[in-house]
Amino acid sequence: MYFSFSTAQVLLPDFNANNSVLLNGKWKFNYVPSVYTNLDSTFFRTDFDTQKWNDINTPGSWELQGFAKPSYGLNLEAGTGLYVRNFFVSKAWKNDRVFLAFESVCFGYELWINGEKIGDFSGSFNRQSFDITRFVRFGQTNKLALKVSARVKGWEFDTNDDWSLSGISGDVRLFVLPNIYFDDVTIQTNLAGKNAATVGLKVDIYNTYKTKKSGKYTLKAVLTDANNVQAASVSVPVVADGKNTLSISSKLLLNNPKLWTAETPNLYQLTLSINNYENVIQSKIFKIGIREIEWTKGSLKINNVEVKLRGVNYHMLSPVTGRYITESELNRDLMLIKKANCNLIRTSHYPNHPRLTQLCDSMGIYVIDEVPFGFGDSNLKDSSYLPILKKRAYHTIRRDKNSPSVIVWSVGNENKITDNGLKTGLYVKQLDKTRPFCFPSVGSYFKSVMHNYPDEVDVLAPHYPSENNLKEYDQKFNRPIIVTEYAHDFGLDFDRLEVLTEEMHRSKHIAGGAVWHFFDQGILQKSDTAVDKSKFTPYVWKDSVTYYDCFLDKGTDGVVYADRTPQVDYWQLRKVFAPIRVLPESVQLIANVQKVDIEIENRLDFSNMYDVKVNWKLYADSKEIQQASFYLNILPKSKKAYRLDIAIPENTNARFYYVKLEFIDKDNYCFYEKSITLNNQQKALSTFIGKNLFDILP
Repeated sequence: MYFSFSTAQVLLPDFNANNSVLLNGKWKFNYVPSVYTNLDSTFFRTDFDTQKWNDINTPGSWELQGFAKPSYGLNLEAGTGLYVRNFFVSKAWKNDRVFLAFESVCFGYELWINGEKIGDFSGSFNRQSFDITRFVRFGQTNKLALKVSARVKGWEFDTNDDWSLSGISGDVRLFVLPNIYFDDVTIQTNLAGKNAATVGLKVDIYNTYKTKKSGKYTLKAVLTDANNVQAASVSVPVVADGKNTLSISSKLLLNNPKLWTAETPNLYQLTLSINNYENVIQSKIFKIGIREIEWTKGSLKINNVEVKLRGVNYHMLSPVTGRYITESELNRDLMLIKKANCNLIRTSHYPNHPRLTQLCDSMGIYVIDEVPFGFGDSNLKDSSYLPILKKRAYHTIRRDKNSPSVIVWSVGNENKITDNGLKTGLYVKQLDKTRPFCFPSVGSYFKSVMHNYPDEVDVLAPHYPSENNLKEYDQKFNRPIIVTEYAHDFGLDFDRLEVLTEEMHRSKHIAGGAVWHFFDQGILQKSDTAVDKSKFTPYVWKDSVTYYDCFLDKGTDGVVYADRTPQVDYWQLRKVFAPIRVLPESVQLIANVQKVDIEIENRLDFSNMYDVKVNWKLYADSKEIQQASFYLNILPKSKKAYRLDIAIPENTNARFYYVKLEFIDKDNYCFYEKSITLNNQQKALSTFIGKNLFDILP
């Protein structure tokens, strides 16, 4: 049987009404609580009647729509979901190539079009596209049938420390491409001296013609800045020689580039087009950031500057739809993360929704992108699983490699380093030499192997270290260290967050880390009876009969609840991660309490704090008696002294005086506060600040 499929982010066009159709919505569905479909085994045939089947919302996890009981981790039920829907293919597409793309399907699937098998795929969080041109009927209605299985080889790799939810969990899109189209594009940026950069292009063009196609083809690349001003361009001839894949390499030179960092997320627009004489055959637009990553000499650098990462781990989970997250939900989550003073997300434990990295590109958040395999330790010594691991690495990197926000590839989660795992890591390195990779490791395991840790691993990633562990690792290793999980936020107990974060800030080789976890892994459930408020319950209740189930305490480790309501830990995280400090030892009273000198530290890596406004107020007990404002002007990674001119009345009965400072960014958001307590004894005036850095919360 003939079938053809290919996979790539760049295979997908810039969607518009003329070249694509989103197939989300109501599908016909039948759930079989087994791997055997029996009487429904021919459901893909065009004459099979599915009218009596249930409707299911697609995308969406079938367990959260009442078709099976949700399971957590490796407790996944061995069920099968049969999906059917009809779709129309325009006659206008008859001379082009028609594709079908599945963004995410848990856990594996087989595809039929009009009764003909097209192909199959497994890998819950990787995109797959199928060329269905030969099987569709133009100008007619066509039948799409999908058999989704929860038990495919390697399913264990997709059940790591979260709900194991099944079904079509990402967008399904029908789209058309010309007969000569972009198959893959690799964009690599490098600094070229003080005021220049290069944008390297490797473009694979797929030619479906089996003979030479007449015409003069060119590949054109145009780079424009945020003001739509052209910054660079190049045109390269393309020879259609009858081969399927044409590989073209080129380079753009950019003068005075605006560089990309999480603090300065400057993006350029790169427009690539395949042209036949004056006609545009296909065009593709990329948003790219000019930046360079370096991980030599024991430090992680971006654009030649050592960076400190303040991050959270992030699952892809909605309490209502399961693995499918809308763009508005992603925007909400990322804004909460930014406002908690985080600059990093680790995509635990798989590549997240593709819009996440794109939004991180534009909003300014670093990403550690994870190749999905965890909870599959028993398979990592079986060589038959190596192709599965390498396939997951290939799809992850091919989709996300052009996002400037992705700065590190994470290979699996808390697996022992086996031959399979190491070969997968080296394969990642082969696919992308511009970023480092790491193996996130259980802390005790890391300590047991650290004296013989493989030299090939670029970045070390031990989990849940103590303060002494961090000091030991910093002294022992001359490789960058990122603690990809630390300060486990179990319930409302944040484990050593401040102590560990400060040690990372002081250390030479530790680039930072990501706390576990951003949100509680909770799904919305209905109770048969109203909650009894007099008895203990392990759930968070939305109302008397609706609650968020976190599988008892297994998923109660977020700084926000499942519905993203901030917990007290969120505010603690915001305080500790703030890129500013009023240094406790720097406060001095001068001349009869008329002036207070303070020293302020800017912990940003790249940005001068010239647009941060400081509002300060003087209080006598709870009464405000003075206020003023000033703007900071502090270089990155620097400290600067400021003087507050205060005036305490001579005759007052107040017991305490204190100054409260609020730091306001250019968007009028208060991202940090600090209080300075003053002694009211005139003959022995002094100030003190407690050593606890979050002595006042918003």
